[in-house]
Amino acid sequence: SSDYPAYEEDDRLQQQTWLLSQALSTLPAEEVMLLRMKYEQQMDIHQIATQLKLTQSAVKMRLKRTRDKVRLVCQQLTSRLFFLA
Repeated sequence: SSDYPAYEEDDRLQQQTWLLSQALSTLPAEEVMLLRMKYEQQMDIHQIATQLKLTQSAVKMRLKRTRDKVRLVCQQLTSRLFFLA
């Protein structure tokens, strides 16, 4: 059982989806593509490295930096929305 009624879970999911889409819209296309390869296409690091002609280490670092950017933008948006509420 959940602490939240189902409708609140739906609202939270919608909010998270909106936040993520806003964050992704701030990124360069190459970074969005990298995230999509990893998380939507479920490619592993080796596959991404091969396709992009990068080292696996470079792919890992780019993914980390891109995730950090997404996290930061989401935090900034959340704090702004909280402030406005």
